[in-house]
Amino acid sequence: MIFDNTILLSDIDGTLSGYDRKIVPANRDAIRYYTQNGGRFGVATGRTAHSAKRMIADIDVNCPCLVVNGGGIYDPARDEMLFACYLDHAAARLFNAVTDQVPGVGIEINNNGVLQCIRYSDRSREHIMYECGEFTQYTLADLPDDSRWFKALFTGKPEEIDRVEAICHELVTDRDPYYVIRSEPTLFEVLPTEANKGKSLVRLARMLSVPIENVFAIGDYYNDIDLLAAAGCSAAVGGAPQAVCAVTDYVTCPCQDGAVADFIAYIEQTINRR
Repeated sequence: MIFDNTILLSDIDGTLSGYDRKIVPANRDAIRYYTQNGGRFGVATGRTAHSAKRMIADIDVNCPCLVVNGGGIYDPARDEMLFACYLDHAAARLFNAVTDQVPGVGIEINNNGVLQCIRYSDRSREHIMYECGEFTQYTLADLPDDSRWFKALFTGKPEEIDRVEAICHELVTDRDPYYVIRSEPTLFEVLPTEANKGKSLVRLARMLSVPIENVFAIGDYYNDIDLLAAAGCSAAVGGAPQAVCAVTDYVTCPCQDGAVADFIAYIEQTINRR
């Protein structure tokens, strides 16, 4: 079959689904065609395993998925984590530094899949609702010392996150055991160094013994750049930032018109030319 021994990984929000959190119908149909013809399809998302599993429940996912921006590799068929890495608690030094200057932002910690909200913003409430995961409210002082953090998030209005981004880029250096990245206009994340969609794409390809040239990836935002650069062939969603488009082989139609379906058609043409 044409897609034998290939993997396709897709970002969810803004790629597989619109920001209304609904899977674009053309994408669902194209994914079925891809998997029925030998391909392995999974997602590569900043979402938790719980949230990702809920989003992909009615599409043909037959491959482990990258979750929490590559901080975990999750097998939805077995409901099992195959790989996980965790954030050094020293990253908490950023919290007060940010909120002293941007008091309106929210802060969430993903503690092994459970959202721990230590500071609310309007965007925090929205984020918790669409993640639809278990969450608890803590103060930073109450957080257990032995908790395992997948990541921390700052949530707020785009102009607030602009300021958070500038502050964190001043404070975080290459010597720190974590890095920062903007994953949506209203979300800014602190992640362990090994939590990287590109690194976990390579891990997954090795797990499944698929050559990297047979791994395809599609995404739409800055936290997808490493994923797209690591894949054998990649696509940016139409309308993605130029920095994202620059690392890809193809730019698809806009998300709402079926970006993943467009890329699958391109993959088929690419394979036929080999």
